[in-house]
Amino acid sequence: MTDQPAGYYHAEGDPSGTVRYWDGSQWTTGPTSLPPGDPYAAPVSQDRYGGVGARILATIIDGLISLAVVIVLLVITGSDSDELVLLASLASVVTAVAYLAMVANMGGTPGKLAMGLRITKDDSVTTPPGWGPAILRAIPNLASAIPAIGGLIALVLGIMNIVFVSSDPQRRSVNDRVGVTRVVKKDHLS
Repeated sequence: MTDQPAGYYHAEGDPSGTVRYWDGSQWTTGPTSLPPGDPYAAPVSQDRYGGVGARILATIIDGLISLAVVIVLLVITGSDSDELVLLASLASVVTAVAYLAMVANMGGTPGKLAMGLRITKDDSVTTPPGWGPAILRAIPNLASAIPAIGGLIALVLGIMNIVFVSSDPQRRSVNDRVGVTRVVKKDHLS
């Protein structure tokens, strides 16, 4: 942590849920819990977490990449309308698995990486999160595959994510809560 402004941050290796004070050049306290509502405790800076705008742009980039994969497969195979649904489903599965591998091993989808965001473990300093958290954080997205109501579930999930990221001190989405992860700006990683 060399370029971090002074403030309370989680230090790598410390117990989960604890912070230390960084004076801008070194740690000055040991690990401690900051009780909620403590007027003397400086909050962990929200500037380190990825906000709503960057995450929405990352989702748009990921969606465009997924669409491009479908279009390329259609052009290569010369599929007719009967095969379109099957091919689109196959492309979606392949893209989802590739994105899952990227989150587990690189700390983000192409959109998040392009936006300078990284998915980290719950300590918000290590990346990538690994397969367990990556799989867990993908579970809410599987609900969009439910026939007839998947689109509605995806819409509700998207709205919930915007509300949570806007209101949570660590800007955790539904996926972050399920996967016990955080989305951190790359330049704020230790």
